[in-house]
Amino acid sequence: MPQDKSPLYICFEFSRKNKRFSPERQEYIVRDKRVRYDSAWFPWDDPGIRQTLDELRSERASSTALEVLGQHLTDFLEQAKWSRYEDAIERAVQEGRPVDLTIRTDAPELHALPWDLIKLGSLDRQLAEIPDCLVRCEWLQKPPSGVVPPTGRILLACSAAGRDVPFSKHLDTIQEVCQNAGLDFRLDQDVLTGLSREKLAQALEDTERPVTVLHLLCHGGMAGEDAHGLVLNPKDALDDPDQLDPLELRRLVPGGVTSLRLVTLCACMSGDASISANVLGSIGRIFHRVGVPAVIASRFAFSCDGSVTLTKELYTKLLLDKVSLRKAISSARIQMLRDPGARDWVALQFYGGEEDEAALRPFDLPVPASANVNRPELLLVCHEAFSSVQKAPGHIHARRLLENRSLQTVVIDQTKALGKNRRSNLATQVRRLVKPNGELQTAFSKPDVELLYYGFPLVPFAILAGYLAKATKHVHVIEYDRDCDGGKGCFTWDESGNSSYPLLEMAKPVLGEGKAVRLRISISSVVKPADCDEVFPASELGADLHFKVEKPDFGIVRREEQAQAYKQVLRKQLNHCMNEFDDIESFHVFAAVPVSIAFLLGQVLSATAFPRCYVYNFNRHAEPKPGYEWRLSLDDALHNKKPFVHIFNRVRTPGETS
Repeated sequence: MPQDKSPLYICFEFSRKNKRFSPERQEYIVRDKRVRYDSAWFPWDDPGIRQTLDELRSERASSTALEVLGQHLTDFLEQAKWSRYEDAIERAVQEGRPVDLTIRTDAPELHALPWDLIKLGSLDRQLAEIPDCLVRCEWLQKPPSGVVPPTGRILLACSAAGRDVPFSKHLDTIQEVCQNAGLDFRLDQDVLTGLSREKLAQALEDTERPVTVLHLLCHGGMAGEDAHGLVLNPKDALDDPDQLDPLELRRLVPGGVTSLRLVTLCACMSGDASISANVLGSIGRIFHRVGVPAVIASRFAFSCDGSVTLTKELYTKLLLDKVSLRKAISSARIQMLRDPGARDWVALQFYGGEEDEAALRPFDLPVPASANVNRPELLLVCHEAFSSVQKAPGHIHARRLLENRSLQTVVIDQTKALGKNRRSNLATQVRRLVKPNGELQTAFSKPDVELLYYGFPLVPFAILAGYLAKATKHVHVIEYDRDCDGGKGCFTWDESGNSSYPLLEMAKPVLGEGKAVRLRISISSVVKPADCDEVFPASELGADLHFKVEKPDFGIVRREEQAQAYKQVLRKQLNHCMNEFDDIESFHVFAAVPVSIAFLLGQVLSATAFPRCYVYNFNRHAEPKPGYEWRLSLDDALHNKKPFVHIFNRVRTPGETS
């Protein structure tokens, strides 16, 4: 049999994330022939790169300069998994096959780079040194006039709790259709298995890559006596499957601000299954009522084969044939009619607004919602403890959040009860917050409303509030801007979308021999280890975790998506770190953060399997220094295990009980 001498073809497609180029570190979206997407950053701000390119232009580039630039290019491609192709290139060279690498991009600056300098580690040679190797530069063409590429993101979310579901068939279908249609579908980010209510809530809060189409595959079942719900994975793998009812789902989804344009529910009884189960509504109707333009559900039992047929017909028609949901659902129903033994075709139920043609094309660019659409009632939870809020008309400036809503306000005023030194009646005021029928808990449990938490609470109280709300409940937050409204001050977000914000990053953990973890978060100011050591000695630490922005300062959290992005960083990194530390007995939080981040941090802590968790209160006016005056045990407060508040009257000594 003759040896294969055909060329080895490799192609990378680059698109710059920012529209305009500037000589700073730039992010590019990379796509290869497998329709696998990655992000890659190129350090245009590195003076060494500019110097090397200048040397090349002068025709006097040194061998060292060429080697360095080649390494930069190799490092750039490594972010797009270049190492996966190195073995294939080595085999092709050994077999005497040509190698053809194409760099396709509409970013002019990338065409200026000498890609032949990329180095193959296995051969210890640059591409320019390999015989019969060609590097092509190809301009990334824009779609022809009249052809609009699909936009958005599909999230395949699956739970096999209870029994198996046809996950692999759904995945293969969605992946193939997206590949053929050119829609960005990333296996590592757009597939969610072992779906729990926590995972669902976190996915729907993603502001970096908002979910456009939620494709949910799981079993449906009775959730109590009055409603059909979803069967999801429990938080603890040893527990029974979790039954999520419609009312609980309503508390999960960020209604009125969701990016969702289509929800496909491949779950039995996910539509309006029966009159007797209509008290709490249905899963499909909940998504519809919170503002999702198009929802597909099943009124009755839905077969595995029927769900696969729906998936294939639906996305093939929408993404490849470019037809509307009207034709796509009709096509799926006709295919189901051809199965004489099933009744899936009659089970399909579609939720959508009258004459809303835009809703029938979920992958087209979204059309702004009508200003006349009524939105769910917004309950304003105003929390006062550090100081009072001047609740004059217009003290909240948030057009996107407030427009077309009826508003209610719950005020939790603890300023007088705490007194000037803020330590009086601490335990009593904590019990007030955790009381099941108290103002805060009642607000969090109120059905059919959205919530906004704001005010001037103490940081431990704001964290406790988030802890009580839990990670599965979407609550809006907002920050105070003292310069707003001509210096009068108001609660507001920057809604322009034009401003950037500093990244929240975790420093390398400092490890110790103890059995406690210290969490320091420096956003409003720097949390100094020496100050923390005064109330909890470093000798007792197993790890010190420090999250910080580059230049901590007051007032730097100015956008809601920024707050949510910080929350995701904290959740992701803390989950990872806690999986690394098995013998930790206590967790100690020292946070210099604004109210919005404190509340969101509380939600993160509620969803993570932490041991005993303590939150420390800082008073910069305290005497003597440092200013950590007391701490609060979150779980003990929730279960009324005394003492849940500890006031520091002296410096703790090593070995003292934590």
